[in-house]
Amino acid sequence: MKKEIIGIKQYPVQSNDVNAQAEMPVWRIAECLIDAASRHAEAWGFGYQDLKRYNQAWVLARLAFDMKRYPSVGDILTVETWVESVNKAFSSRNFKMSDQNGEVLGYGRSIWSIIDFETRQSVELLNYTTIGTLCRELECPIDRPGRIAPVKEGDSEWYKVRVSDIDVNRHLTTSKYISHLLDLFPLEKFDREKIYRFEIQFMSEVYFNETVQLLNQEVQEGEFSLELKNEAGLSCCKGKVIFVNCDKV
Repeated sequence: MKKEIIGIKQYPVQSNDVNAQAEMPVWRIAECLIDAASRHAEAWGFGYQDLKRYNQAWVLARLAFDMKRYPSVGDILTVETWVESVNKAFSSRNFKMSDQNGEVLGYGRSIWSIIDFETRQSVELLNYTTIGTLCRELECPIDRPGRIAPVKEGDSEWYKVRVSDIDVNRHLTTSKYISHLLDLFPLEKFDREKIYRFEIQFMSEVYFNETVQLLNQEVQEGEFSLELKNEAGLSCCKGKVIFVNCDKV
């Protein structure tokens, strides 16, 4: 990725990128947004390898995106990303998604922090002065990630974290948090409806061999609260999805 104020990365959609509905699924969209954000940070000197020298790393706190249309095989998903704001503790980064014809597919918003692996404490972001110089308030016409209520009742199931679920830090990957939560819905629902808005908030890490509880509650028609808890009953992440009929997306 070039060293530009707005980072741009393209993702050609292959057959292995799509789901049973022949579209790129929510978890894969999230992967592309995170990858674009990482590459943009790397281009400006505050990416994974740069922070690793100081035993630090970016941590995704919240992610939300609204989709007008999901890309399918043959499409080229173009992700534009930029830093909207930064303060001592958090940085806000936004996204615009479009296809090869320039059609806007959706927008996304995210909130990040940097942690020190030794102390497990947040690092003051204002120490990275370059981030502040990149801030731009560009159009991103979707709601910011908000507070997600915990699930009080509804469907639930237990899951033991496996080898294929973890990353280099040996904890659950972002895409696995998402895919396991969405697996709480039946396939038929995705045949009839699409997720218009997806939102997730991370609270704590889930490691290999842990057993977690996945919960799902419909809070109003078409809107669901999701939650992943550890065996102690503590929330590790919370999510929200809003479904609409396929013909409305």
